[in-house]
Amino acid sequence: MKPWHRWGGFSEALFPVAQRAVTLLFPENPQLVSRPGREDEIVILTDTAEFRACPTCPELARVPEGAIASTLQRLYGDTGSGELSDVLISSHPLNAVGELLGSASPGGTLASDLAGADWVILVVQDDAEDLARRFLVARERWLAEDAQVIWIALGAPVQLDATAISHLSAYYGVFSHTPPFLDASARAILGDVPLTGAPPLSIPALNYDVERATQPNPALSIGLNLGSSTEPERQVRSLRVGDSVLVRTEPIFDRNGNLVSDGVPVMFELRYVDDGLALQQVEATEDGIARTRFLLPRAGQVRISASSGAASTREPLELAVLDVATVALPGGTPTRSANVAISNTPAPTIVASTPVPPTVTLVAAPPLPEEANRALVNISDFFLSLLGIVIMIFPAIAAGWATSRSVDGSLRIVLGTVVAALTGYVYYGMGGPGASVVRDVLGEVAAVLVATTSGALGLAFTWWTMQGLDEERP
Repeated sequence: MKPWHRWGGFSEALFPVAQRAVTLLFPENPQLVSRPGREDEIVILTDTAEFRACPTCPELARVPEGAIASTLQRLYGDTGSGELSDVLISSHPLNAVGELLGSASPGGTLASDLAGADWVILVVQDDAEDLARRFLVARERWLAEDAQVIWIALGAPVQLDATAISHLSAYYGVFSHTPPFLDASARAILGDVPLTGAPPLSIPALNYDVERATQPNPALSIGLNLGSSTEPERQVRSLRVGDSVLVRTEPIFDRNGNLVSDGVPVMFELRYVDDGLALQQVEATEDGIARTRFLLPRAGQVRISASSGAASTREPLELAVLDVATVALPGGTPTRSANVAISNTPAPTIVASTPVPPTVTLVAAPPLPEEANRALVNISDFFLSLLGIVIMIFPAIAAGWATSRSVDGSLRIVLGTVVAALTGYVYYGMGGPGASVVRDVLGEVAAVLVATTSGALGLAFTWWTMQGLDEERP
């Protein structure tokens, strides 16, 4: 570490960081903190613990005894703003308090200054926290009843318990003993630093849990927008099947009022209103914002929401996903077109899915049959078909055992049955050749019958091949 007098320009570079780091730990509301005035006598007790930068280096004080006092005099004393009086500011090493605590009838300059002090400022590093806490608990021996005490913690502020903290007028966490941070702490005493920092570690005495505090604030709704922040999409609320939509959150803040850190998981959900089918995707935050892209698989009214921890979206995005859009041609004749989407704004806007030349002639296409807009399978078909496949497993096991008298033989026929059934279901569900005809003939049970029939064919074929293998064996 650099000696105190050699920091030079480093202090100016680090001062903005130090200002943001200074944290008011107690009380929570900065408006409740009083400030010293020009008529107040201020006593500063500084922990001057020494260290060696190397085995042969001289011992140096991490914090000079008069560091805070000289800063207060320079900024706010007679040659500064005049808010304080230089002659009423005194500074002593904190280890001198040990002599007072061990003396039955203390005297001397320190005892005299403490007796007349309106404010006592304790500048404490980790090693001296026990000594400072003992002084604080026995404060009535040295201080006037109305004297106010400020504790500036240069290390981790975790040693004080709730009883000791209750004796303080203000409790600051500075988290460093370097000159820029001490300068910022002196300014904080007079209210010249915006106290927006938050503790970087848990403090049990203050009931502060850093993990909980840095989670998304559940009192704030997670707002959602379409498109990116640099290229927002048009406010289109009607989209076609097969389109993709980019969704991003608004900035997400934690319980401390800061943007959440990078990597916080956010779950996006796209849910169809009619049957409750939901698509969920988890993305991580970057600069307080999470983004995802949904592919719209089928038609229907959808709602998009997001959640992270206990925070969630209170006003989901609502979109209409259409198979085709209806457009009124000049002349008043409506027609169907799969190349446009209608925006839900006061002035209807047609958004082309491909680049549109300057002059376009719209040609009415013949109306599509109603069946073309109807999906071949739905969630009920899937579960019923799955049930049919499970039922078919039992005759497959019986056929395999009767043929081979082995588990391997039974398993082979079961796999043949399941693969064939799933192949038939997928072929039908994707609209393969003839699928629409099967739907027209069989109606609502088409998907189940296709799956079970395909499974039966797979069972028969696998059984037949196993019979041939048995005949070839010697």
